[in-house]
Amino acid sequence: PYESFYGVTMPLLRDGIPVRTKAMELISSPEDLAGVSLLIVSYDNMKPLSEEVNIAVADWVKAGGTLLYLGGPDAYVDIDSEWWNAPGQGGAPLQNLMQHLGLNVQSKPYDEGITYLQWAAGAPDERFDPAMLAGTDRFTYSFEGQGFEPVITSVYDNALAIESKVGQGHFIAAGLPSHFYAESESGADLMRILTKY
Repeated sequence: PYESFYGVTMPLLRDGIPVRTKAMELISSPEDLAGVSLLIVSYDNMKPLSEEVNIAVADWVKAGGTLLYLGGPDAYVDIDSEWWNAPGQGGAPLQNLMQHLGLNVQSKPYDEGITYLQWAAGAPDERFDPAMLAGTDRFTYSFEGQGFEPVITSVYDNALAIESKVGQGHFIAAGLPSHFYAESESGADLMRILTKY
């Protein structure tokens, strides 16, 4: 369970970038995120206990926050008794969050073989070679829909990382499991680049 936590924190801490943690259970309104300029969220190991968390985070983004979502699907998303599988809730915590952000975006499991990845127009950092991330076990989500710009695409034009302006804020999502960012130097580099971006 700690791999996801290390993935989103250690690459930043190693370079002296300060990180402050906040338990999801303590987020019930945008005011609970006062003073936060970049919120990094992953639902890989922990899911929000209720939709209230997603509503608060979405309202915070709309008011000017920047949200970086990192992660992919897991077996727990399919548990029928969870709140996100109720009618109209989206079928996954990330999908519910994107609904509250007002995005017409669907996250899909991604399992195509990747032979080449590329930054889309306006690449965050051209010194990083996304080809280093090639492999079927890396990206687990791709994104489809409208109202977003791709950040990383596959050679097949699948959007594997996206960004969208939401109200006064920004939403960025990358379909890589959060533990990936602490497993290799290229993963740690990508974590720092996405955070800087």
